[in-house]
Amino acid sequence: MAGFVDVLLLPQDADRWPAVGAVTDFEIWWMDERPQIRLKPVDPAYLRDDYTEWATRFRGYA
Repeated sequence: MAGFVDVLLLPQDADRWPAVGAVTDFEIWWMDERPQIRLKPVDPAYLRDDYTEWATRFRGYA
């Protein structure tokens, strides 16, 4: 099964994204019938600034 960090969950400023080789924790944010897993950073420093509001609109909850 493939997994990736969903760019929609990251800050707009790419300078705030985890650096290549950075060790940080992620959690499964979305998984569907396709063999695909979308990962969300656990560290709020790596999340988009409006994550709670955005996730509530997109999924109905954060």
